[in-house]
Amino acid sequence: MQIGIIQAVAGFYTYLVVLNDYGYPPKILPGLGLADNWGKQVLWCKFKGGKFCSSGRSNGVFSDSNVKCGDYNINVTNIDDAQIFWDPQDNGEISDCQFALQNFKGVEDKPNGFSRFKIANHGKMTSGNPQVTFQSMDAVSRKGFYPYYPYRSRKSSFFDIRWLKWNVSNDDVRGLGSKVDDKIYFGYQPVFIWGLNSKTVINDGNVKAPGAARKAFKDTKISIVSTVNNEVVLENATFTMGDKLYKDATKYSSINSSCSDDVCLLDYKSGFTLKDGENVYQNVMSRQMQFEALSFAQGAFFVTIVVVQWADLLICKTRMLSIKSQGMKNKVMNFGLMFETILAAYLCYIGAINIGLGTRNLRLIHWFPGLPFSMLIFIYDETRKYLMRSTSKSSIDKETGRVIRDAGWLERNTYY
Repeated sequence: MQIGIIQAVAGFYTYLVVLNDYGYPPKILPGLGLADNWGKQVLWCKFKGGKFCSSGRSNGVFSDSNVKCGDYNINVTNIDDAQIFWDPQDNGEISDCQFALQNFKGVEDKPNGFSRFKIANHGKMTSGNPQVTFQSMDAVSRKGFYPYYPYRSRKSSFFDIRWLKWNVSNDDVRGLGSKVDDKIYFGYQPVFIWGLNSKTVINDGNVKAPGAARKAFKDTKISIVSTVNNEVVLENATFTMGDKLYKDATKYSSINSSCSDDVCLLDYKSGFTLKDGENVYQNVMSRQMQFEALSFAQGAFFVTIVVVQWADLLICKTRMLSIKSQGMKNKVMNFGLMFETILAAYLCYIGAINIGLGTRNLRLIHWFPGLPFSMLIFIYDETRKYLMRSTSKSSIDKETGRVIRDAGWLERNTYY
């Protein structure tokens, strides 16, 4: 109830520091874990100030001199020149972040000839999972939100430019490939794009999303998607999107876009996907940045617990005496201190372990946020022991010579 609380606070503090360092400040996080969207869906954010920057890559090589910053811009000939990575710079801040509502729920049964990557054979099969639609993304966009690619994550060790154009048959990205179960596959960012083609809702079917998101986007005017003479069109009539689940939608390659180049990978109207011959590519940058930042934060949480356990082990070495009086001569304990530290480093920096436990190769600086808490634990307990020694009195019985101990309040209530 005392040391454990300090340790827990240390872990969560480090966790939030690491997420912030990769572009996800604490104030935007509440509610984003609802519906298990983090690391699985595109995150949309609204900004005040700051700049949108390009990837800084030219001929496969990164250089700060290649980075171009300004307004959000995806209308470029080269995907590397797209200004999509938001950098707060001197005056920027994130106003709000939300996931687009997953407001279409299809059927669980597979249609005949079903193929994940051939939309003509897809039907309404979503394995029973709700899906993000064009209308929900259009609603978010109309409210001034942009897909969030933090520039801090772009400058991180985990950044992979291939995430902007990932072949969906490659299962090195979670949720993709041919081996993953259908239920899991349909729990991630959709490949291609679903478009609502009616206003029909599911009885008693509500979107699972934070109240703020449902309130912000459900009153947005949106259009029905339909097909006329084999051309995808948006109907002129609009209706107000609600927070209900719709049951009639069709999967399209794109909405109102020819999508013949990489720019389609940056456009929500094409579902952040591109069909190039037999190959299908998807922009998984936003969700992969979320996933990696979270993995680093969780790894740092674990390391912080080791750091505060250094102090926990030292304070448990004595019950009343100061560590100064007791000394550090216990070789087994000293070995234990070194061993837990080496083990933590091993679990962080060995690649195979990263895959199995989800840890990551932490920056050295992310070992340090827990140190003040470790020092606090040590100083707190040394102070407690000093006060116990000061407030507990001993006397000698003159007749028997026996030592009579009068434990003070602190010893009676905290001595274990």
